Amino acid sequence: MSVIDSISSTLASHLWNPLATRLRYLIEMEENIGKLDSTIKNLEVRKNEIQVRLKISEGKQETCNPEVTEWLEKVTAMGTEVDEIKNVHKKRKQSFTYWSKYEIGMQAVKKLKEAKMLHEKGAFKQVSFEIPPYSVQEVPIVPLTEGIECNLRDVLQYLKDGKVGIVGIWGMGGVGKTTLLRKINNHFIGVAKENYGYDLVIYVMASTSYGIGQLQVDIAEKIGLFMKPGSSTEMRASLLLSFLRRKKFLLLLDDLWDYLDLAEVGIPYTSGLNNQKVVLTTRYETVCGHMGAHKTICGMFGPRDSLAIVQRKSNRSY
Repeated sequence: MSVIDSISSTLASHLWNPLATRLRYLIEMEENIGKLDSTIKNLEVRKNEIQVRLKISEGKQETCNPEVTEWLEKVTAMGTEVDEIKNVHKKRKQSFTYWSKYEIGMQAVKKLKEAKMLHEKGAFKQVSFEIPPYSVQEVPIVPLTEGIECNLRDVLQYLKDGKVGIVGIWGMGGVGKTTLLRKINNHFIGVAKENYGYDLVIYVMASTSYGIGQLQVDIAEKIGLFMKPGSSTEMRASLLLSFLRRKKFLLLLDDLWDYLDLAEVGIPYTSGLNNQKVVLTTRYETVCGHMGAHKTICGMFGPRDSLAIVQRKSNRSY
């Protein structure tokens, strides 16, 4: 008899529990909609608090914690989903069927559980962190010729001069200006701070096709500076200026075709005295003049140098 009672009790439990759950979806629908609305409001409050903390961290040149970014995206998606449930609830309120009431009640319970878990996960101790930039990032180069090595020595000597803030390297295409600039960059690996006092050495392309916006993004990426997607050129310039004015840096601008307003990009004025310097390459000597170069080097490295570069580019021997 006890075995039969036990089986009956178990069977009744299996039948009743799902039914009871479904009844609660119907009976407690309005209550759960209210709880869901309240939980979403709490989520929005926490979201706003985190966004304020992120805004402060941007001023400190810190980058957003990826977990925080993911959490914010989930909160936004949750808000959209809950709005849909509330809209359906509002439309059907005057003509509820048991099935529609059950469906909305079930969705409300599910989203309420998810929203509570999301709120708990949003208690971040650290919403951002500082990424220390590489002082120098190595770039690939081809073997150097004697003429390029000679020009490298000249540029390095200019960079030690406190009166030189901008060095211009000019000459026709294919004579090795980019190779020289890359060699300058790699020269500072391991010695930028010790021998020259640079906190950062930044190599970027400055071709006309890139534009100021892309140039700002490239520089920011090289120095580990967080920039909010979609931010204006002016905002990016302000962030770069705020960061770089506190650093001793060497900016290497490759393939400049026309005058570039460094202030518009966000580069501090480079007098040379504060160890904030720029080396640029261009095809035109006039660009060096317009950029205010204190020293210039003509990239005419001689027939043997030019021939060696052409041979490497064409992968042919003569």
